[in-house]
Amino acid sequence: MAFVGAAKYPQMGEGLLICGNETKLMQRLKLGGAAFDQVAADDAVVKDCNGAVAAAPDGTVYYSNDTQITRLVQTQATAAASAGGVTGASAGGAMAAPTTAGP
Repeated sequence: MAFVGAAKYPQMGEGLLICGNETKLMQRLKLGGAAFDQVAADDAVVKDCNGAVAAAPDGTVYYSNDTQITRLVQTQATAAASAGGVTGASAGGAMAAPTTAGP
């Protein structure tokens, strides 16, 4: 679980990111209500995310599946925000060519 900020991903906006082990979807939960204790929106951002999701100090989001760690790129977040969910997945399951983390 990680928090995504609008400063790094302006098209997606702020929210809580989670990866589903069974669904393999990264979902953005937009919190609402007076105490921010309700889910106001639930958007699928990326397919093929069944491991951890984390945000670096600079706000960059990384997520994992069974075989790799991938950086969430702006085109993935923009596509999900404008389409209202996951669309047009490519071979890696992400909406754009994933960037694998590492040296």
